[in-house]
Amino acid sequence: MTTPLTAILDALWWHRVVENWNTRPTRALLAGLGLVTFVVSDDPRLQLHIVWDTAGLAHFAERGDGRVAEFSASPQSWLDFVEGRFSALVGVVQGRIHFRGAIAAVMPRIAGFDELARVARETAVSADIHQGPISMHDPRRAGSEVQSRLRGE
Repeated sequence: MTTPLTAILDALWWHRVVENWNTRPTRALLAGLGLVTFVVSDDPRLQLHIVWDTAGLAHFAERGDGRVAEFSASPQSWLDFVEGRFSALVGVVQGRIHFRGAIAAVMPRIAGFDELARVARETAVSADIHQGPISMHDPRRAGSEVQSRLRGE
């Protein structure tokens, strides 16, 4: 399956990814990680803030204050990562994904990021609720728009 590049910037798709992640036993790979920010380097306003709790359940946060790590990449590099063209570790080592943060917290969980990419790859937004991309420029608005679409409004 090819993930469209627009999906990397689509809040609705990421909400589906998180829902899918939270149903899997492999969520334990990121258990207790805390807050991580994912940034599209071409437009730093495009950010996702995701918190992993002690059970590995993922939840969105409005802000990245207190984050453990930040990963930044171009839209194409994010797409290549999600599509499995390289692993998280290879992406960071090759400079395709830029990392800032607590390496000691992230390294033991690096396989979890590869699993997150696999889950993202498998996640498809069903056509009946997908009405075009939802901008991540305003996370609060995006969150309410996601909920409206998920309810079919």
